[in-house]
Amino acid sequence: MRPRLLLFPVAPVLITILIALMFIPWNLNSYRPEIERTLNQLLGVTVIIDGDLTLSIRLQPDLRADNIRIRDGKLDVANIGKLSASFALLPLLQGEFQLHQLIIDQSDITLSPDNWPLVQRKNMAAPTRPMFIWKNVPGSRYEISHSTLGFHNKESPWYIAIDDLNLALTTTVPLKTGVVSTILLNGDLQAQQVRTKLAAFDRLKMHLSYEKDKFTFTDISTRLFMGEGHGDFSIDFRQQSPHYQLNFKLQEMAAALSLNRLAKQGLIEGPLSLYADLHWQGTDSKSMLANLNGVFNLYGERLVLHRINLDKTINNFNKSQRFNLVDLGAYFFIGPMGTIATKGYSFAKLSSLSTTDSSQIMYLISDWELTNGIAKAADVALSTPHNRIALQGRLDIPNGRYDGIVFALINKQGCASMSQRISGAFEAPRIEQPEMLSVFAAPVRDVLETPKKIFTSKSCTPFYTGRLEHPITR
Repeated sequence: MRPRLLLFPVAPVLITILIALMFIPWNLNSYRPEIERTLNQLLGVTVIIDGDLTLSIRLQPDLRADNIRIRDGKLDVANIGKLSASFALLPLLQGEFQLHQLIIDQSDITLSPDNWPLVQRKNMAAPTRPMFIWKNVPGSRYEISHSTLGFHNKESPWYIAIDDLNLALTTTVPLKTGVVSTILLNGDLQAQQVRTKLAAFDRLKMHLSYEKDKFTFTDISTRLFMGEGHGDFSIDFRQQSPHYQLNFKLQEMAAALSLNRLAKQGLIEGPLSLYADLHWQGTDSKSMLANLNGVFNLYGERLVLHRINLDKTINNFNKSQRFNLVDLGAYFFIGPMGTIATKGYSFAKLSSLSTTDSSQIMYLISDWELTNGIAKAADVALSTPHNRIALQGRLDIPNGRYDGIVFALINKQGCASMSQRISGAFEAPRIEQPEMLSVFAAPVRDVLETPKKIFTSKSCTPFYTGRLEHPITR
């Protein structure tokens, strides 16, 4: 009877000690070399833990580590300020790793196609007998906060950098052993800024999901070129070549920022609206451009074009013979090809015409249809208070060539009173001299003022039949 009586005061003490051991963090710094070596073997990269390493045995173990460096050969892949991982203890003793939560904070991660985590490298041999089998648990949560993520190096045209990234993902389907495509992820992403070679996206927000090798980004909202953008985007890896789908609308963006090279010369200002519904596939830029399909629309009102008075220049053409329609055609190339189609063209003539003149562009329409990388001008035109200019033709984007591109000054009946053609490669375009129709022996000013004396409804073939009306009819 006496030994049993002694257990009564001892039992609470033992329980208290056991609970204390469960909640008191264990210092694992002395085991750091062994842990680093094990991680190197499992991940195939070099893991260096510079900060403290602790483990708390609570209802489920909680592993914390500070200042982790990950190297892939000579390349720094990640610098993680703080890492916290919670996992199940009993399955771990049986060789099964069930991760319940992973939080990465204050990290700087750089990825490239060679170390992209969802791609199995060909030169990396799979372990014959892994130490642990990772088993995903529905409801597991993965978070990245206050971090920077980069994809590709800064010299690559596909470079992307994400600043102040906050990402939270939750798994909802168990992961079959070794088959990443069976996992289902859902979550939200926020970033202060996403920088690319072409543009910077501010205050980016979206909902994202991953299922059966397909990423879907919905409810995208961002600020681009001072405008508000909304849309959806998806990447499908289920086929041999990745498929991309983009639907995006951007309203009230600043023309002076979106025109890139033209903006640097301060030539244009005002609001523009953009809509893109595009899909493409491929593994490199050449194949992607060759498989680009969809529509791209740009619209603007009350734009201001500096350093040239269009109406005055057109009306004085018969005296100066200096006006080039192609100079203005550059403004149409803010459509699907951005600055690609104008990289070999100089705007010096346009920018040096005047230092005090300006023009008001009443309306700008730039609608393009893309089929296998060929952009066809569906409705491309602009109007000033007194004139209308339009464009016809196609752009061979994959091969970098102009295909039948013609700019024309359009009269009230939609016919061309003056036209000019540009052809050849984007890098070295061939610009022909402006062509006047034979009926225009009279000054252009007289033609514009008395179009009915020269044209009848049967005297010409309309060059432009789009939705932009002639300003005289307003």
